[in-house]
Amino acid sequence: TPDQKKNFTINLRALSAEFGSISAVSRQANINRQQFNKYLSGKSRPSAQTLDRLSRFFSVSNTELL
Repeated sequence: TPDQKKNFTINLRALSAEFGSISAVSRQANINRQQFNKYLSGKSRPSAQTLDRLSRFFSVSNTELL
């Protein structure tokens, strides 16, 4: 849903900000930087597998991330 996409973007930005650098997050989470930027801008949503990877990386549930 549009709200879920917006919430995901907001939550991902907030969690990423705690790490100081988007490149550090994408590198440590093993996600392509360009793709990660698309998630941050709301232009793309992650696959279920990538969502799981991000949730594990940030130590939050998929629901919390969404």
